[in-house]
Amino acid sequence: MKVYIVTTGSYSDYQVESVWSTAKKAKARVKVLAHGTNAGYFSDEVDQADEIIPTVLVNMDKEGNVTGTISGYDNPKNAGFIGFTQYSSKWNLHRKEWPVLLWKVATEDKERAIKVVNEKRAQIIANNLWGDNEAVKAWFGGDSVE
Repeated sequence: MKVYIVTTGSYSDYQVESVWSTAKKAKARVKVLAHGTNAGYFSDEVDQADEIIPTVLVNMDKEGNVTGTISGYDNPKNAGFIGFTQYSSKWNLHRKEWPVLLWKVATEDKERAIKVVNEKRAQIIANNLWGDNEAVKAWFGGDSVE
């Protein structure tokens, strides 16, 4: 059996980072590490990818307020609508939790990602789909929508 080892560091910091069953998976992990992506933003789908792309995950409430962004690298098929999640904003403590839109945009530009998600938010509201994961997936044509 052949295995592929990805290492990091040098001298006293040298260590085995991960072990893979295929060269393709090991190379995908090396690409992610080379781009400085943290391990928490590395999914099994990236292991399967021939390429990885820069992405920005935007969290946006119904009023268009950005409640968070995360930059990283991912498999292109993971860009698009992620779903709605419950979120209680520290700036609006008087409110109860409400669904927040999660959308991953294929870009390195946070400003562009926020604009894209705001346009999607407006379409979702105009079609009375806010908070309905399945209806939004159907409206935008599937699980992975840019």
